[in-house]
Amino acid sequence: MRKPVVGEELFLVEKKSKEKVIGYVKVASVGRKYFTLAYPMYVPHNKFSIDSWKQVTEYSREYYLCENEKIYLDKLEARKYSMALQKKVKYDWNEYSLDQLKKVAEILGVNLDDN
Repeated sequence: MRKPVVGEELFLVEKKSKEKVIGYVKVASVGRKYFTLAYPMYVPHNKFSIDSWKQVTEYSREYYLCENEKIYLDKLEARKYSMALQKKVKYDWNEYSLDQLKKVAEILGVNLDDN
């Protein structure tokens, strides 16, 4: 990930059982390893890694950042496709011919020798 700039707006999402969009927040400070957000004080562990943009905490991360809302929406859509494909292949794999499964494996870059 690129290094954020003070004053830049990033898209913040709270991670819970259902994600809660917080919206755009400004970068307050940038150091050598971490940056913080200019956001109301009730956000615990307001420290993010410059390398990964992941929240720095001793516990599980409560928030994550994206550069903008479009990237967040794209991640949501990709997750939906991933879950739908996993479910379809997991439960309905016998509905497909061997040739169809081989084509899907080729598209996904699955190599049986790796398993």
